[in-house]
Amino acid sequence: MAHNLPIGVFDSGVGGLTVLREMVHALPGERFVYFGDTQRAPYGGKTPETIITYAREITRYLNAWPVKAVVTACNTESAYALEDMRKVTRSPVLGVLEPAVRRTLAVTRTGRVGLMATKATVESGAYQAMLRRHRPDIAVVTSACTKLVPLIEAGETTGSALEAVLRMYLEPLMSADIDTLILGCTHYPLVADRIRAIVGPAVTLVDPARHTATALRRLLETHNLTATVPQGDHVFLASKKTPAMQRLIRSVKADAKLELVDIEALHWQK
Repeated sequence: MAHNLPIGVFDSGVGGLTVLREMVHALPGERFVYFGDTQRAPYGGKTPETIITYAREITRYLNAWPVKAVVTACNTESAYALEDMRKVTRSPVLGVLEPAVRRTLAVTRTGRVGLMATKATVESGAYQAMLRRHRPDIAVVTSACTKLVPLIEAGETTGSALEAVLRMYLEPLMSADIDTLILGCTHYPLVADRIRAIVGPAVTLVDPARHTATALRRLLETHNLTATVPQGDHVFLASKKTPAMQRLIRSVKADAKLELVDIEALHWQK
C-alpha cells in the first residue's frame, strides 16, 4: 500500500544528508531513498533551466522506485523547481524554503535577517519574497557563497581555507547588524560550528533541516501516508562516488552502502 512505500529525497550532493539525518531521527518508522547528484554538483551556479531539468529528471527517477513523497533537500531546487516537480509526479512534494522561512519569522527579534546561499538561490529572490510576504518590513541581507559548496563537497570542513572563505561571506552580513542567519544551502550545516564561531551567540542560526523534518511529518499525516509497519533499510544513491559522500552517509546509518547511478539513466527522465 502507498503509505508503506519509501520517501524519495535528493540534493546536488552531500548537503541533503543533513536534512535526511533529521528526517530519519524524526520519522524512525519510515524508509528513505536518497539520491545525491554529486557528478553534476554544485547546482548553485547553474541556469534556472538546467536546475529545473535536473529536478524533473530526478523526480521521475525516484518515482520509478516507487516512492510515496519526494523531498528536495536542496535550497536551489526548492527555489526554482517545486512546481515543475509537481507536474511530473502524483506524490506530494516538499522543499526546504518554507520551513526555514517559518522558523526565521518566529525567531528574529529585529527583523534584520541574513541569508547565506548559493548564487542561484540568492538571485531567485525566493527567500526574500516569501519572508516579505509574511512581514513586509523585514530587511534581508544576502551573501552568494559561490566558493563554499565546492569546498564542502571536497571534504574541507575545517582548516584555514574554509575559515577565510567563511569570513569573506559572513563579514558583510555581520556589518549589516543581522540578528538571524538562514543557512540557505543544506551543505552549510556541515560547517555550522565554524559559522557560529564567527557570527557569535547573538545571531540565531536557522538550519532548514530540522524544520523540514517536522514539515514532512505533517505532510505524511495530511495525506494519510504515515508508514504503518516497520520498513527496510534506507537506500543511498549517487551519480558519482566521492569520499565525502561515502563518509557522510554513515552519519545517517553506520553500515550504509553507497550505490552508483549512471547519470545517463537520468537523461531520458525529462
